[in-house]
Amino acid sequence: MISVCVATYNGEKYIEEQLASILSQLGDDDEVIVSDDNSSDKTVELIAGLNDDRIKIYVHKTNRGTSSFAMASFNFENAIKRANGDYIFLADQDDIWLPNKVELSLKALEKFMLVTSNFYFYRDGQILKRRFDDENPIRKTLLGNLIHLPFKGCCFAFKKKFIKYILPYPDNILAHDAWMGCVAVKQRSIGYISEPLILHRIHGDNVSYNKKRSALFKVKYRLTLLLNLYLRNQKHKNI
Repeated sequence: MISVCVATYNGEKYIEEQLASILSQLGDDDEVIVSDDNSSDKTVELIAGLNDDRIKIYVHKTNRGTSSFAMASFNFENAIKRANGDYIFLADQDDIWLPNKVELSLKALEKFMLVTSNFYFYRDGQILKRRFDDENPIRKTLLGNLIHLPFKGCCFAFKKKFIKYILPYPDNILAHDAWMGCVAVKQRSIGYISEPLILHRIHGDNVSYNKKRSALFKVKYRLTLLLNLYLRNQKHKNI
């Protein structure tokens, strides 16, 4: 069984196109878990209007996190906690899945706990470029990945057993994809698909591209990630 976790917030402009690209690749017994962060537009209404029994909609209620990054991360956490599938995919509300995403991801998951993929930047109906060239952007060491942070949550698929390593997200987490990617590296179980599997839409409301961070912030953020990885590792040692 496959669970696709979608975090939504005021996504009425693109959500129907995204869900159509997802649902076309799922079976009758699969599910789409939508966690909505109290949208004020017609996002939830449009999703419900699809009348697809595979879609389950939940309202995200939390006081954890104040930045747009953190709120999106905990919105995804809410969806992941409700997922029933053996294989779990994350999806942004405004992207488009390419037709072979599920097939190639499931094949890669035969070997790894978490897999990620390349993607195309997409704007105004035009494919711009691949995010990565043919070289695997994931470094062999944790330090190398902490420096570059080559992870994009909308490209993630993982096995259900991976959840015990990532949840709950640390309270001071900023980006769920950096956290999940680094945990998978530490577990030595992350795979990469060089073929782009989604169209990653770029527009004025993207959370990921609207913030400029100082060098000091980036250093502090990576140190926080490293500390949380150490604490989580100690927790699992004591289980």
